Amino acid sequence: MFEEALLRAEELDLHMETHGKPVGPLHGLPISVKEHIHVKGTRTTCGLIVWADEVSTQDAHVLDILRRQGAIFHVKTTNAQLAMELECDSNLFGRTLNPYNANLTCGGSSGGEGALIGLRGSVLGIGTDM
Repeated sequence: MFEEALLRAEELDLHMETHGKPVGPLHGLPISVKEHIHVKGTRTTCGLIVWADEVSTQDAHVLDILRRQGAIFHVKTTNAQLAMELECDSNLFGRTLNPYNANLTCGGSSGGEGALIGLRGSVLGIGTDM
């Protein structure tokens, strides 16, 4: 979990106490982000070893929009290399398994999102293919 997520939650709690109303319709909603989406201060590798140390210097535009509406981005989820595989597997993060049956896949490039949401670790995930 991102440390920033806990700080954001505290900030939103204080806003609610002070103003008596939410920041927006997503106030406090924990949202996960597919690994290839830029989240400032986190690694964005697209599942590639060559980009293993690449740290994003800014958020993707979609995150700016959702954050203004009160969203909290708490984790990044695995994706297949370049989000182009039929199974969620990469040399960098390994294979993401189905949380209910490790003998089955959890899906393709959004498998990390599928596994996390299936376990109710997030109510919404942000990501794309390609």
